[in-house]
Amino acid sequence: CALVAELALRLAGSLKVAMIAGCLFAAHPVHVEAVAYIVGRAESACAVGALGALVLMLRPMTRRRALAIFACFMVSLLSKEQGLLVPLMLAGIWVLRCRGSRPSADERAATKFLCVIVVFSLAVYIAYREHILPWYWETNLLDYAIQPMTHSPPRDRLLIPIALLGRAAALLVM
Repeated sequence: CALVAELALRLAGSLKVAMIAGCLFAAHPVHVEAVAYIVGRAESACAVGALGALVLMLRPMTRRRALAIFACFMVSLLSKEQGLLVPLMLAGIWVLRCRGSRPSADERAATKFLCVIVVFSLAVYIAYREHILPWYWETNLLDYAIQPMTHSPPRDRLLIPIALLGRAAALLVM
């Protein structure tokens, strides 16, 4: 919750906005499962790693900061696979931060260093993950009684993400 408040403070520049964001994040009921059960520790660790990396990214880049961002990224990635999204969020923060200003040569060098170590570690992780457990499941091995979508037409398969997005939106509204 403190990391969400710090991220909001650095993005908005307003203490009121930061306090409201942190309090709303703390009070939201979606966190109950992640905090109440022992298996939810991975969710919390992934969120702390991702938010820590984003907060660190909002300051001028140095090599030490790049290593700290990389460490936060690794905590997030090794906690849950949703940590794979952290590099995309970091790129978005970088674009947002560099809009209208030109970074110094030292900052560009540190950012290149961060990009290299993140991309290299991501490639190693994906290769190792693919070796252990392939991303693609053989659909012929799925039982129709358990997963009826195996025999569904492509049109129905395309509508699944829209249905899931609608359910997530309904949960957020509730």
